[in-house]
Amino acid sequence: MDEERQKQVRAEILQIQQDPNLSPQEKSRLMQLALKNQWRETADDSSEEAEAYDDTEPTYHNEELGCEHYARKCKLKARCCNKLYTCRVCHDDSENHKINRYEVVEMYCMVCGTLQMIAENCNNCHQSMARYFCGICNFFDDTEGKDIYHCNKCGLCRRGKGLGIDRYHCDDCHICMVISEANHTKHIDRQYDANCPICGEYLFTSRDGIHNPEPCRHPIHIHCFSEYVQHRNYTCPICHKTYDELRRLIERQWSFTSRMVAETPVPDEYQNYRVNILCNDCEQSSEVSWHFFGHECTHCNSFNTSVTENNFEPNEATENNEEVSDGLDGAPLSDEIQELEE
Repeated sequence: MDEERQKQVRAEILQIQQDPNLSPQEKSRLMQLALKNQWRETADDSSEEAEAYDDTEPTYHNEELGCEHYARKCKLKARCCNKLYTCRVCHDDSENHKINRYEVVEMYCMVCGTLQMIAENCNNCHQSMARYFCGICNFFDDTEGKDIYHCNKCGLCRRGKGLGIDRYHCDDCHICMVISEANHTKHIDRQYDANCPICGEYLFTSRDGIHNPEPCRHPIHIHCFSEYVQHRNYTCPICHKTYDELRRLIERQWSFTSRMVAETPVPDEYQNYRVNILCNDCEQSSEVSWHFFGHECTHCNSFNTSVTENNFEPNEATENNEEVSDGLDGAPLSDEIQELEE
């Protein structure tokens, strides 16, 4: 709807609200009617735009046929909405529902404009739709030099030369891994059946590379991990363990923190504060003196700790119920507030 029509609707609603001859119920009914008419006009405009849109128009991946996600010479016909989209991602980004890639049975050749049963080659112009085609996932990719294979256990196409070549499927982790990790012993059941802790995308079907940093190996997108650590985050966002690959960097920070704790005494009224801490790295508990700079684990010297309990031991001033001054002129804080109120 254009801006002029929106102004008219607002004017109608304002006129209804200011009419002294209408009851509250009548005002409500008339305002709802005005908004309903506006919605109908907007829906009609959207329908006209949808009818004007031609989903048979070729789309492009850089300068070749395809879309922004993949290079390919065909479009898929979604059975859920009977619309043509170049890939499942294009469909899901445009519609309010998800496509089932395994139910697709028809494709549209963007070379000759023929709608037909899905296949590796067009049955009319005989053009190959892509360098790689999977008849299980109904997946096409015409990117030169891009290695792709299908894993029956994952039920998906993955990046790589193939199982037994540079990839293998770990039955304990239920995921494909690089073949160099074939003898790894730290298995995590269905570890990719989760969302990326940074962007929230489902990792099992994600098209982006995934990183498993030690020691916890909680999966995270490679690009999300890179951006995460650039903001000086050195611990896992899930379990809060310090990343091994960043430990040397953070240990410099811990060394500085330890020196500041030693050189900076806490105020007298906090001298007897003791706290229980839990180390996120070694998972051991300790009781240490409270300090505003941080708390060092007595077992592994990590400052990656969390306070679990306060163990306050009162000093003489507190035992004698003496009031604590704010340090301005020696007057009790309560008296200061009272003077300001007067």
